[in-house]
Amino acid sequence: EDIALTFRLIFVVTALGAIFLLWRTYTSLRTTLGGTADEIHSNLVRIGSGDFSTEIVVKPGMENSVLASLSEMQLKLYVNEIERKHAEAELRIAAVAFESQESLMITNADNVILRVNRAFCENTGYTAEEVIGKKPRILNSGRHDADFYRTMWKTIRDTGAWQGEIWDRRKDGEIFPKLL
Repeated sequence: EDIALTFRLIFVVTALGAIFLLWRTYTSLRTTLGGTADEIHSNLVRIGSGDFSTEIVVKPGMENSVLASLSEMQLKLYVNEIERKHAEAELRIAAVAFESQESLMITNADNVILRVNRAFCENTGYTAEEVIGKKPRILNSGRHDADFYRTMWKTIRDTGAWQGEIWDRRKDGEIFPKLL
């Protein structure tokens, strides 16, 4: 009977120790996660599908948890999504404006042609592939002297704009006036 009592006592103490260790593991895991595994999973699935509408509530004392990190990530993704949609809207507007009936040429700061629109190609006879990477002087008619261009570029640098009439040359050699 004494041996059986000793074994029962050892079993009860071991069981209580195991329960205590499981409880400590559970509370540590819950503190690390900041919520249940189901909450983490459902939030990950929702965010993964692009739904940022429901705010993730982080309980006090859980600021360093996985759920708190997930909440921060959701906020960043939400801000990025808003910025992306705004940029897409701006690009749609720019694309419509770029494909207007007016000839448009876009250059970089080194005056290298980056893009032209359809109206430019129709007006000059050049394809986009023929002018991209070149300088606008490809259209030079020879009717303006260096001083004219120097003054034009100085005005552009000083004020950001220039307006006037200029003579240009189409791909076939025809010289034509245009308002810039």
